[in-house]
Amino acid sequence: MRHYTKISAFTSAPGRVALRAALPKRPVHGFVLFPDYSVAAINAQVRALAPALNSATLSNAVSVVSSSPSVPVDLMSKTCNDSLYLFAVAMRNGTATATFTLNGFAGGTAVDVIGEDRTISLSGNQFTDAFTGYGVHLYRISTGEETQVERLIK
Repeated sequence: MRHYTKISAFTSAPGRVALRAALPKRPVHGFVLFPDYSVAAINAQVRALAPALNSATLSNAVSVVSSSPSVPVDLMSKTCNDSLYLFAVAMRNGTATATFTLNGFAGGTAVDVIGEDRTISLSGNQFTDAFTGYGVHLYRISTGEETQVERLIK
């Protein structure tokens, strides 16, 4: 018999984003159930992202616009170790293309998509990515200089 771990809606927002991006899951009555064998993988991902998740949230550093008003994309941005981290999730069951705009950013040229083995080109201060229903993407952009990102915090 397979055992499952229940992750409720009361998990913190950063935690929900990291959990949704983890391994295959099964929704049941408003909860997401993860097979027990995946708990170690989820824990490893949350631990790896802990320095970024525990850093200050940047309120105006990045904006996102969804191509579909019926599928909004929510965003949380953080800075840690000379990198800008973006945690994004499609908030409805549908498809959309999200355009991210980095305000006051003069850093890298590529966006690493964490856990997906792909990169996206940064064109000026923007990049786009596709989202499917309730899809989650985690991004890392190397800034090269901590002072550039720290200006975004103020």
